[in-house]
Amino acid sequence: LCSFMRLFQMQLVCQRELDAASACAPDCRGEAIGALVAVPWDCTQYAVCGDLHGDLYPSEEVNCPDLFYFNPNDPLGPSCNAIALAGDNYCVTTCDPCEPLWSESGDTTPNPEDCTQFQVCLNNGVFYYATCDEQSGGMYYDYFNGGCQDNPDYCFASCDRCVPYCI
Repeated sequence: LCSFMRLFQMQLVCQRELDAASACAPDCRGEAIGALVAVPWDCTQYAVCGDLHGDLYPSEEVNCPDLFYFNPNDPLGPSCNAIALAGDNYCVTTCDPCEPLWSESGDTTPNPEDCTQFQVCLNNGVFYYATCDEQSGGMYYDYFNGGCQDNPDYCFASCDRCVPYCI
């Protein structure tokens, strides 16, 4: 257990250097406050980047109007565009926010159904759940920075298995 905790603490430091703790989350890195960013799992939604205690985090998902999709590459700036005017590949970069995404052993990803837990990747795609507590830095897992902390505002709460959508 002690060697795992040391490995885990080192992993938390390394995790901050990864591109994102969850590859399936709206990404505000390098954006300005108020910027619109894509929601990776639903191209009919976007998020707005806002300041949250000195860090940029995405807002709750915002729906485009019916029959519109979010185009992050619109020449006039990211916006909702009519699906009828879109090309064939307008909605191909989606993912499932309810599925864990890892690149290597030791990576962590949020448990999208419980903000007090996170998943740790072991070998061969096997993972286990770990729980945040006061000894690990707080009660809530911060999906962006890859560690436990005290503020529930940093939770990844985008998994809803009961909300299907059609395009």
